[in-house]
Amino acid sequence: RGWLRELLKRWARYRLQSATMAPQGVSHALWSFKELERFCELSGIELADSDQLSRRLLEEVLDHVARLPLAWNSKHALLRHVKVVLDDVDRHGWVRLAREARYFRDELPSQSHSLPRFIDEAVMRQLESDQALARLEDETTITAVVVLMETGLRSQDALLLPADPIVLLADGSPVLRFVNHKRRREAAIPISDRLLTRIRYQQQRTARAFPNGSPWLLPAIGGRNGQGQQPYPYGTLLMRLTTWLAGLELVDAQGAPVTVTPHQFRHTLGTRMINEDIPLEVIRRMLDHGSLADHVNDMSPTNNPSQLHEER
Repeated sequence: RGWLRELLKRWARYRLQSATMAPQGVSHALWSFKELERFCELSGIELADSDQLSRRLLEEVLDHVARLPLAWNSKHALLRHVKVVLDDVDRHGWVRLAREARYFRDELPSQSHSLPRFIDEAVMRQLESDQALARLEDETTITAVVVLMETGLRSQDALLLPADPIVLLADGSPVLRFVNHKRRREAAIPISDRLLTRIRYQQQRTARAFPNGSPWLLPAIGGRNGQGQQPYPYGTLLMRLTTWLAGLELVDAQGAPVTVTPHQFRHTLGTRMINEDIPLEVIRRMLDHGSLADHVNDMSPTNNPSQLHEER
């Protein structure tokens, strides 16, 4: 299946170079095709060339995905990513596909709109305590987690904060500048004095670690980043968060064990603001959504097929 790998590489390069899809979205799309390949292996289908990527095969994949033990939104996302890639391939003529080898929007599983996946306040009190944060592996990870908790930023946006993301308004109030990579635009939100203190502390640590300067507030940790040019990787954050959360043995108000994911910090911030009767338009601006519809979608449970625990 060398032709398919080369085709997917070409598609990934196109999407990344044109900045029309975030790296995580590209990764999810590639995972979706791995599921398609897995189905072919289980069914004894050899995708020797593009002609075998037929409408009949895609219909069989639809049935296969319907039986997978995934949330409904995850099934929708998996098939939608396959559709996006095939549509791009057809549009650019990168390989010759059968005319009917595509999915149509109305045949994909519909998305459900469930209640927001916010974190219970009893659990948040455990997570936000100085004792809990001190159990993280290093100060840079602590800063990353505090940023996620207090701002509701998506992980990608938080990890790519510039070295000095703070702007002080005329009255001295601190504002955090960041790039919304999903919307491909700059944005700014007000932050607390507590977070400002944490960011200033992180800047001091980064300056000591990289005397020649680093472009990132949260540079990668380790010997391979000697010049400070690499940002903190999402995979490292997820690994350290997973270890940290498992060690905390979190329980809800009823004493039942709970699991927490990074994107839930975003849901929780939005839910807290709603509970404080903050107008939806203000919340939309705080979370930097393009519209109120985007806000509602983002506050719905996250169900990415390749990582059911991260990012919209």
